[in-house]
Amino acid sequence: MNTETLLIAMVGIAAFAVLLQALVLLAMLFAINKTAKIAIAKADELRVSVVPVLNHSRELLEATHNLIARIEPRLDAAADDLARITSAARSQVTQFESTASEIHGRVHHQVVRIDGMASTVLDGVDRAGRAVTDAVRGPARTVSSAFAAIKAFVETLGKPAPRIEHEPAPEPVDHGKGVTI
Repeated sequence: MNTETLLIAMVGIAAFAVLLQALVLLAMLFAINKTAKIAIAKADELRVSVVPVLNHSRELLEATHNLIARIEPRLDAAADDLARITSAARSQVTQFESTASEIHGRVHHQVVRIDGMASTVLDGVDRAGRAVTDAVRGPARTVSSAFAAIKAFVETLGKPAPRIEHEPAPEPVDHGKGVTI
């Protein structure tokens, strides 16, 4: 074979390889182009669905930020008011406990006083009752005894005199002691 033929064959093979490589690169270009179109379509679709959500989220975030900015001073004031109310309530409870303890002490003192006074009065009433009873009982016994004596005397006067029969006197008995009865 001659060199020229060999060179032509080599150039043909190289041309075929370059052509094959160009076809592969062209196929890759079409595939990448098709993939890029799909990616762009998906990106557009994502943008169409996500951008409104992001915009709405941004609006919601701004509204929330504005609301917090408006409410924050009120919340601070409410927290301060709540702290003052709690402090005042704590002070009132302490004062109430002190007052209740003082009232309890006074009531206890008065109860002890009233108990002492009631005991003294009841003891006095008891002594007075005994004194009245003793004062009335003594003269009442005397009067009752006097009436009983008068009644016995009157009954004795109203009865006929008992008849006395003469009975023989009992004989003296000697018991060996030398005393006779």
